[in-house]
Amino acid sequence: MPVHTPSVLPICPTLLPVLLAVAILLTASSSTAGPLAGCSDPLAANYEPAAERNDGSCVYPITTHAPSFVFELPDEVHETSGLLFFDTRLWTFNDSSGEPVLYAIDRTNGTVTQRVRLNNVRNHDWEDIASDDTYLYVGDFGNNDGTRTNLAVYKVPLAALPKKGDAEVEAEIIRFRYPDQVSFAPSRTHNFDCEAMIAAGNFLYLFSKNRGDGRTNLYRIPKKPGNWIAEQQGHFNSAGLVTGADYNTTHNEVILTGYMRVRKEYLPFLWLLFDFEGHDFLKGNKRRIELIDTKASQIEGVTYITGRDVVLSAEAGTSVKAMAYRLNTAIWTDPEGGKGNKMKGATPPVLP
Repeated sequence: MPVHTPSVLPICPTLLPVLLAVAILLTASSSTAGPLAGCSDPLAANYEPAAERNDGSCVYPITTHAPSFVFELPDEVHETSGLLFFDTRLWTFNDSSGEPVLYAIDRTNGTVTQRVRLNNVRNHDWEDIASDDTYLYVGDFGNNDGTRTNLAVYKVPLAALPKKGDAEVEAEIIRFRYPDQVSFAPSRTHNFDCEAMIAAGNFLYLFSKNRGDGRTNLYRIPKKPGNWIAEQQGHFNSAGLVTGADYNTTHNEVILTGYMRVRKEYLPFLWLLFDFEGHDFLKGNKRRIELIDTKASQIEGVTYITGRDVVLSAEAGTSVKAMAYRLNTAIWTDPEGGKGNKMKGATPPVLP
């Protein structure tokens, strides 16, 4: 049976030098695997058919994708940051000194249908949202200047979210600090910002936004309220700033959003982490997708909907409103299942 290879969209000339530099940077650290442990993904450039165990060494061709536009978001959530799909609705919020409010978004037209206020906390710099079967978690850990000593995650029972109408709820507070941060002097080249979080098992996993070296560090903290020292779990070269995350427990897949800033332009990308064991998220395959043809390009929210369908949210820019986009990851992480995927940005879809 022939192997399905996802189509690669044309690369604009201005983006090509950047992508080539990223490719060189990413492949420089890859290693050659033996016949027993190696790259087991047929879509990778270094696929090893004899590999009996995937060792995370897969290297992929430069891939671009134009996500499908879904709808514009109202001005009330113009700085949409995190994104969560729960109980048929999208949930988001504004970052950096916005109201401490979760906004429910109608999945068909993008209008705000509910507002749930966390009445015992502030929005210092909310950046991401995650959930498990019982709770949602709001990450108040944006740290642009590296000076914050009040990093926190707010824990709210999912059962406290009403089916309709506005409400106020009280959040439990999980406080933490980084074990390797020793200086809190203002800096724009530090590695202790964070905008991406997932929930797995008994822990919350945080992917840092390294303004200093352009990589991402992975930390974890317990889901329980308290004062914790985050445990570092590893790192990888994201070749850009990571801004959002979600975890697909059904397909054992993590998606990260991010961007590179070239001159005054934001160039958005995705990372797909898959074929890992347990919660060793960085020990499986890592595939990067360059996002193109997005009018609102500072993409910071991401959530799985059903299967491998994903919705992205991008905050408003100087001349565009906040927007939502959609794509499906199966064409990159499940070749057989992705054969029928037609999503190339041609038709605005309706969310299921």
